[in-house]
Amino acid sequence: MRTSYQFGGGPPSYQSGYVFNDRMIQRDLAGQKYFCLVAMKTVSQQFIWEVTERVYFCFDLMLMLRAMIDECPELAEIVAQEPDAAAGERPAAYSV
Repeated sequence: MRTSYQFGGGPPSYQSGYVFNDRMIQRDLAGQKYFCLVAMKTVSQQFIWEVTERVYFCFDLMLMLRAMIDECPELAEIVAQEPDAAAGERPAAYSV
């Protein structure tokens, strides 16, 4: 059985909150284990055409992520590793 949790409310056509999957997705990339939290949000029909709708979405997403990090700072802990300059490596943050 699949369960999701909804934060916020409103009609199904346009909701102000997010719906979260009840399970995290686990992925292994480059020998590291990652867990993905899946959140879904219904946007208005004008989302594609209206810049203000997209800006609102980005601002809302930023606030949600900031709240998550405020509650659990460990989510944002990143240990930077120095790239090997001789090998021409770039930091992971700059990878494409």
